[in-house]
Amino acid sequence: PGDPARSELVRRITSTDESLRMPPPSAAHQLTESEKTLLIEWIRQGAPWQQHWAFATPRRAELPAVTNPTWIRNEIDRFTLARLEKEGMKPAPEADRATLLRRVTLDLTGLPPTLAELESFLNDQSADAYEKVVDRLLASPRYGERMAWRWLDAARYADTNGYQIDGDRTAWRWRDWVIEAFNGNMPYDQFITEQLAGDLLPNPTLGQRIATAFNRNHRINAEGGIVPEEYAVEYVVDRVDTTSTVFMGLTVGCARCHNHKYDPLSQREYYQLYAYFNSIAEDGRAFDWGNSAPWISAPTSAEQSQLADLEQQIRQVSAERRRREPGLAQSQRKWEEKPGEVEDEAGLSGRSLLLHLPLDAGSKPVLASSPLEWHNPQPPKLDEKTKKPLPPTEIDESKFIDGQPEFVPTPFGEGLRFDGKIYYNAGRIADFRYKSTTRDFRERFAVSAWIKPESENGGAIFTKMADTVEERVNGLPRLGGVGLFHANGRLHFQMVREWNYDGYRSETEAALPAGEWHHVLLQFDGFRQHDDRVRIFVNGVEQRLKVTQPNLYLYWGLPNQPLRIGGGGGREMRFRGVMDDLRFYTRNLSDEETAVISCRERVATIAKLAESERRPDQRLKMRAVYLATRAPREVRRLTELEERLRLRRQELVDQFPTLMVMEELQQPRAAHLLKRGAYDAPGEVVERG
Repeated sequence: PGDPARSELVRRITSTDESLRMPPPSAAHQLTESEKTLLIEWIRQGAPWQQHWAFATPRRAELPAVTNPTWIRNEIDRFTLARLEKEGMKPAPEADRATLLRRVTLDLTGLPPTLAELESFLNDQSADAYEKVVDRLLASPRYGERMAWRWLDAARYADTNGYQIDGDRTAWRWRDWVIEAFNGNMPYDQFITEQLAGDLLPNPTLGQRIATAFNRNHRINAEGGIVPEEYAVEYVVDRVDTTSTVFMGLTVGCARCHNHKYDPLSQREYYQLYAYFNSIAEDGRAFDWGNSAPWISAPTSAEQSQLADLEQQIRQVSAERRRREPGLAQSQRKWEEKPGEVEDEAGLSGRSLLLHLPLDAGSKPVLASSPLEWHNPQPPKLDEKTKKPLPPTEIDESKFIDGQPEFVPTPFGEGLRFDGKIYYNAGRIADFRYKSTTRDFRERFAVSAWIKPESENGGAIFTKMADTVEERVNGLPRLGGVGLFHANGRLHFQMVREWNYDGYRSETEAALPAGEWHHVLLQFDGFRQHDDRVRIFVNGVEQRLKVTQPNLYLYWGLPNQPLRIGGGGGREMRFRGVMDDLRFYTRNLSDEETAVISCRERVATIAKLAESERRPDQRLKMRAVYLATRAPREVRRLTELEERLRLRRQELVDQFPTLMVMEELQQPRAAHLLKRGAYDAPGEVVERG
């Protein structure tokens, strides 16, 4: 500055060397001699330079002088009038009242005034009639909707995923948060803080977590052929570019690939900003339909009120039940002294039991009497001529296939020996599919069984898949469907719609010794996220799982396949060993229920033990059977009522809308400067800054 002879800019624009001159000779625009002279003079005079306006602190402008101050009503009027006077113009006269009302109503709500509103305003001759209209419009819910639409555009809001499939997703709860923020006149600093980092605030509220959906509004790709790592980078880049554009007034996208001569940020600084948005548990490949993790349940105010009412009812019933408990201990002890009554284990059947297979000689399967949506029972096929039901086919009829059942003694009564050939066809039930409005897979079920495999490859415990297979992976069938297997000494669970595209597979880290009895409990919760959906318990202890395929997005169920016990996935997977007491539930079990159902001693055996000698699971089992079968009628009524209320609560919560949000990983993910911006070319590690 002040020394043109040392200026690189002057050297470039005046150079006679075409390889140095700027703009280059090939450029469409060339500087004129007067333009060069102007630049040189600017440098000679000191070349005043300002930083990019996005980094400058806003300063309140001085109010301009005007010649007609009587026209001014507020500070903004002064700027308007000063410009008019500079141009030699005068303000237009005030519009008529009808036009004023129409303008302000459209400005503040996006809607025209109604005839009634117009008539009211025209008839109001008070001095503050217009101010009252403005107050009314600012108090209208429509005001927030009008103000929000530009923000929704800036934040790329949509209720679909974009890209090819463009499946539905639920994002409208964030839209409502924005509308409510405007209607509540939320301060701007709070407005941006909660959207950028609401989840990082101390003890964040539901609203603050909802706000972070701002940075999950980007497109997400569900196409099966993509490289998930590539799109995981694209999502973070979108957050960087949107945040810089909306909040900083900068377009920084060029700096993704290299240092750019026109950008005030270097490539390294770009990835320092990138590092802030790179640490959420997000998969590059999303769900075809529905929300992709991380997401939260985001109930509306009305739904939160419903939930509060239900929880209050549960507290009241639970308190009344507990009030009666002190007198139950003596009654239970008297019951335990009656061996005949203690043999009754009906209390273990449990609610939401879809299918119970005792596997005792002479026993019959117990199928839930009330139809449930996900049973998907098939209507009988009709004869085209007579219109009468045809005889049941193999998959319609419950029966043993490929052999006669052999019942053997077990610690729990009797069980069924599976010889590697025989299996039980339970018919067309248990599709394990949920008809969701967003078509994302959300379902709950639990499967309980006692098993004693003969070897480390016991085989299929249950499946809902074809009984033929052309290909295997690690010894297991490469088939669509759902199944629980004992193979390679471990329990394996799979739920697959399409291999290598849409499916879940996991296995227990610990082995199950062959030749011993084990209680196995599988719990699937489609309302949880990714790896958390499946839990497997062995003898009441939750197992660590190795998840080998986590991407279950959709599961259609297989209504044309029967539920097979001890079979499915080819003849090689037929179970070898003994099974007893299989139960299929249409919900997950609580920790107490898990302890009860995995307790291996019968109640008659436990009853002979002194209270001090009993394990916790034995005590829980005795109490469960007593409460279900022998407790006073009023206690049983209260117990059943509390269970029904809890189920209603779960049903309500399951219907809450969900929302994709920001959720920081406990251990931040490392961020790299990406060479040329390519996902597969990481350079130096960068820290947030």
